[in-house]
Amino acid sequence: MYLSGERIKRVMTPWRIVIVVTLLFALAQDAWTILDEPPFIKPQNWVIEAVGLFLFALMAHYPRVCGSLVVIMWAVCAYFPEYIVFFGTAVCGLVTMAYFSSRRLYQFLIPSIILMAISDFTAGSFDALTALFVVLGYLIVSAVGWSFGHYQRLAEKAGRETEKIRLQAGVDQVQLRNALAQDLHDSLAADLTRLTLITENLAKNPQLEDSVRESLDLVSGQSREALVDLRTTIRQLKTPVDEQSSGRTLCEILQDSVNVAKTANITLELEIPDDLENQLNRYEETTLQMLVTESTTNLVKYGKSGTTAEISVEIAGDDIEFMATNEIGGNRVDYAMTSGLGLKQMTAYLERRGGSLEYVASQGKWLVHAEIPRDMHNKMLNTPLNHRGQRAKRQDEIKGEING
Repeated sequence: MYLSGERIKRVMTPWRIVIVVTLLFALAQDAWTILDEPPFIKPQNWVIEAVGLFLFALMAHYPRVCGSLVVIMWAVCAYFPEYIVFFGTAVCGLVTMAYFSSRRLYQFLIPSIILMAISDFTAGSFDALTALFVVLGYLIVSAVGWSFGHYQRLAEKAGRETEKIRLQAGVDQVQLRNALAQDLHDSLAADLTRLTLITENLAKNPQLEDSVRESLDLVSGQSREALVDLRTTIRQLKTPVDEQSSGRTLCEILQDSVNVAKTANITLELEIPDDLENQLNRYEETTLQMLVTESTTNLVKYGKSGTTAEISVEIAGDDIEFMATNEIGGNRVDYAMTSGLGLKQMTAYLERRGGSLEYVASQGKWLVHAEIPRDMHNKMLNTPLNHRGQRAKRQDEIKGEING
């Protein structure tokens, strides 16, 4: 079975890594001891050592029970005639004590130390002075384990505090964004709505001169476009912060589009520059993400099954060019992988920032073409008064390219 890096990380916890390293070290020491000390070759020693190492390995799943059994076996076997304690068994026992101490399992640690002290003083394996130093070694190992566990707990506590601060900052940011969106809706949006209605009503006055009526129509159109753009901004402000900062990159969204297209039996090909994301600022990447999701929605809804579609991104000078093409099918599939804006609002969004967005259907093909200015975040929220004529001219050019 294939194990991914994340799966290996979940399976191989730090404690399990310690167990594996300890077992390898113990086996290596046992092999060296057998070659150097013939008495260790006795079958009873082998059986006891194998059982001890097996119990220690089971500590990966049952650390308290199996750890206690390892210490008990280590202490009791010292009373067996002609038994010599392997170095591997001693190492496993010491690691077990360190584990009990690091996890503050004193109900297991204290009996283990007492049991081993009794065994060392009474089994005859050591003289009294040596046994005293051995017990002191148990205490030192336990102290080291406790220190490791203490610093680990401090690090985990600091991590929890940091996460709590981050979450609280996210909540504060959401509240601030929602308050700002509400203020814009209640003040500026309301004023623009009133301005639009007033100018439209004034323009209907038959007594006005044509030049005045054209000026009012112009003001009304501009204010209505500004209102559309403002509503887009308000909608983005109300988007939860956790959704905007969920870690989804442009490349991930593009890959999602490929997978979504497959559900409609459409092969979506991508043509994007290498290392694209590192060449974009936040505004440019967000705009491309919205274009990709809207184009994917239209592809799945109206695309022809069994065909090939294409999304391409090209950085050309001061602009980023986005293009999506696909064949149009007869069946509509209801699916909404959408940015929440729609192509019409995306058009207004880009045009008021110096960009452009054209979409046209011709000869059974659908084409979306957008130009995003590289200095988009510095653009003023105004455009030439004849931008609609420019858009119509550009649509004619695109139709000519398709027909050609």
